Formats: sequence, C-alpha cells, structure tokens
Amino acid sequence: MAPVYADQPFKLLHTPIYELPKDEKPDFIQSLASDMVLVHNILIRGLNSIILQAPHIQPEDEIAFCQYILHWSQFLEIHHSGEEKYFFPAVERLSGQKGLMTVNVNQHDKFHAQADDFADYAKACIAGTEKFSRQEVVKRVDSFAENLVTHLNDEIPTILGLREFGLEKMKPLMAVVEKEVKEGMGSMTFTGGLPWFLCSNDVGFEDGLWADFPPGVAPKVISFVCRHLTFGVHADWWKFGPCDRFGKLQPLYAGPKE
Repeated sequence: MAPVYADQPFKLLHTPIYELPKDEKPDFIQSLASDMVLVHNILIRGLNSIILQAPHIQPEDEIAFCQYILHWSQFLEIHHSGEEKYFFPAVERLSGQKGLMTVNVNQHDKFHAQADDFADYAKACIAGTEKFSRQEVVKRVDSFAENLVTHLNDEIPTILGLREFGLEKMKPLMAVVEKEVKEGMGSMTFTGGLPWFLCSNDVGFEDGLWADFPPGVAPKVISFVCRHLTFGVHADWWKFGPCDRFGKLQPLYAGPKE
C-alpha cells in the first residue's frame, strides 16, 4: 500500500515569495504574508494528519493520539488569540480603517467553539472521563475543518491587500508580529508545543526555500535542543506528525492495514 502524507485532504498554500519571478525582491508585506502561509500550512498539515489517522488509531495509541490532538489545538489557540490581541488591532490602527479585520474575527468565531470542544474532548479522553472513539474524533473535526481552512486561505490575500495603504505606513506591523510570535512561542514547552511544531513544519516545502523557518539565532538554538534533547520525551505523541524531528516529511504512522 502506498504511503500516505499529510498533504491531503486539504491543500497546502503557496507563499507569495515562492510565486514571485526569481529576480523580483519581495517587499515586507509579501514576506509577512509568506510567513503567515508557513504557519497556516503547519496547522493544515496537523489537521490533515488528524483526519487521515483518526479512523485507524489502535487502542494502545489512543491516549498518545489525544495528546497529539491537544497540542495541535493549543497551537491553533496560540495563533489566533495572538492575532486578535496584537495583529488585527495593529492593522486597523495603522491603516486607519476601523473594522478592517472584522471579517477575520468573524471567521474565527465560526469554528473556534467547535475547535475548543474538540480540545476538551481530547483532554477528557486523556483524563479518562471520556472514552476515545474514532468516529467521535472524525465527527468533531468535520464540525469545524472546512470553516477553519477557508479562513486560513482567505487571510493571505487580506494581508497582501495591506500594500494599498503604503509600505512605509504599515511597516510598524513587523514589530507587532515579532512581539506576537515571541509571546506565542514563549508559551510553548520544550517537551510539548515546540516538538509538535517541529514535526509539523516541512523544511523541504517549496524546494527547501524555508528550511531555516523560523529565522533567527534563538529559534535555531531552540530547535537544536528540541531535536536532540527533548523530542524523545514524548516521541510516542509525535510519531503521528507529518514530519520527523528534523522536519523531513514522513509517511503518516496510523493508516489502513494491508
């Protein structure tokens, strides 16, 4: 049976930078939108991996899979709460267009209650107050997946559209995003959220263009520590990931038996 990867059923997005002519230098809005694509693809790979593996989870893997689900859910919450706290208000303030990001907030509202319920279900299974059910996982994912992925797609042209307000005017967004990312990553642990991130970030994506994502010295140090020291603490959780600890795309662990 052919190996299954987390590039389906929902398609990954392409970065604006990758789609530029090779001799064209991106502006900071295109760079910002490309970074957002990479984060959204991490969420989509994680979502795909849950959807594809849920029907095939064996009893001995149920709790580990629920831990994997929980860390995907936590990353989704970190990402979107950070946007609503920092990014969206900054966009409206700098553009002078109050309500500009209301559509995005409304899209969050369309799926977050169901996504939160999904996280609560995983927690309850881990605690032993709910019995794990493959069918229940699939049902709960189906309740929000389409709305989530629609939002992840729609947000990219919204960001690219900020160019119309002027690059210089919108440039302070970079500092806002850096603050948001620093706070979000700071809330992720070396044995939990950070290893989950590593096994959901494909370093070979778009011909390896983003092998150093996220950039900077600190992320490199953190990645090294996670890959070589802490990843193995809960390796049974991360075996469900789209990638191995080095970010290399791998066949999904749980699938139909031949």
